[in-house]
Amino acid sequence: MPVGRWSTVKEAAREIGVTRQRVHQLIRKGLLGEARMFSTPRGPVWMIRRPIERRLRPSGYHRPECKCGKHPGERRTQ
Repeated sequence: MPVGRWSTVKEAAREIGVTRQRVHQLIRKGLLGEARMFSTPRGPVWMIRRPIERRLRPSGYHRPECKCGKHPGERRTQ
């Protein structure tokens, strides 16, 4: 059950359909909206602000028009 406008890692994982480990990765990369560490009697807990906004970033380090041949489905032309 979300506390106010915040969700735990487990609740966020269930809501966006990924594992809790993936939620931690997204928090670390800054791709999950606002996330804060809260102190609780049982120790520190990550909380994610609701509604959970999962940001996307471009994959890889290449520009879309890159012709390096390293992308899936692409063939190198020489």
